[in-house]
Amino acid sequence: MRCLFATVGKDAPAAVRAGVRLALRSGMEVYGARRGFLGILNENFHRFKEADVGNVLGKGGSILGSTDFRIRPEAFATLQQLARSLSQFDLVVASGGMGSFSILGKLYDTQDLGLATTMFVPASVENEFLNPARGFSDESGIRAESVGADTAANTAIEAVDRLREQSYLSRTVFLVECVGLKSNYLPIHIGLACGAQRVYLPKFPLLSDEERSEIQQLFGDNFDPNEVDQRELVGWIDRMFKETKKSYLLVVVPNGIPLLTASIQRDKNGNGANTYDRVVTSMAPFELTVLRLVDDLMLHFSGESNVQIRYVVIDDLQLGGVPSLRDRVLGSQYGEASIEEYLAVVNEQNIEKRGNLNLIAIEDATSLRWKCFTREEVLPLYQGTKARAGGLSPLPFFRQMRGTVSGYRPWATL
Repeated sequence: MRCLFATVGKDAPAAVRAGVRLALRSGMEVYGARRGFLGILNENFHRFKEADVGNVLGKGGSILGSTDFRIRPEAFATLQQLARSLSQFDLVVASGGMGSFSILGKLYDTQDLGLATTMFVPASVENEFLNPARGFSDESGIRAESVGADTAANTAIEAVDRLREQSYLSRTVFLVECVGLKSNYLPIHIGLACGAQRVYLPKFPLLSDEERSEIQQLFGDNFDPNEVDQRELVGWIDRMFKETKKSYLLVVVPNGIPLLTASIQRDKNGNGANTYDRVVTSMAPFELTVLRLVDDLMLHFSGESNVQIRYVVIDDLQLGGVPSLRDRVLGSQYGEASIEEYLAVVNEQNIEKRGNLNLIAIEDATSLRWKCFTREEVLPLYQGTKARAGGLSPLPFFRQMRGTVSGYRPWATL
């Protein structure tokens, strides 16, 4: 049997290491695709020996290489070539996020790959394969922790902890932009672990009316966790500094959060009035959400010399770094699970999973059990209105954060 490992999205070095070693010991010919989808497309394969995956557990970045890859609707020839390349293998172990999984899903939907079976390892800093509404208690549900998310969270926490060292010099508002457009996992974990006074979240998973109402009771009647309202934010900052005597404020803003910001419209006589317009997302190159917000806040507080506005982007920091203990253990489990699941599929002659794209789902790094879902079970959960449905129920986390909006004052200000 021939086996191919490919990091078609983010890397999972521990998964590659464990999977390659188990596959070799199971008598397989094992290869690695250089640079993800491009390596598959160009058949740029490296034959693995066990020594090739030694000393990779502590390496950040991709040991095989990856690339940003998108399939255009008219790129039928590209899909055909990918299918020809992958059909040379009995087993493909691919790691990445929902985007990579969707590309492979389209490949299996439109092309004949024979008996080539793909076992997909979730490797995404955003952890978008989490779906608590359909947990392991529901046979149709999915809850798969992604390799890389814990490392990204720890990297962000270390960076934010360093920021607070200068906060006691003056009243400082830290606006921290982090990864978090596809899932709320990182914003709520970073916010809770760093004692953030306010956290904004992506739109999905959708909040119920009851959840939104309780969150507003905790953080203000006009607070919208899915949208930054400049007018509301300014009022909140004023209250926190003047009424509760906070020495600094930490606000976590995921990249891509919509912004409702004030602008001045002047008539022909030069009279001005504040109006509000919507900046769609920070994906627009000249309308960066947090940058625009920082400019507006600095202008508003320009007359108060003891109030500082600081804007920090930690997105790129979160995408690399030495894997954490949790990610090393989780990756190792995923690597072995991919090989063991495939061998079970072959032995049991499972026609639903043989020659199909399958997602390996491990609930958490402390679990030694996994489930395997076909693409037909996975993709409907993330398409259409649920395209970014991955994430956690935020209400329990907001309840824990409510202590950070109290009137607590550090010793230095007493």
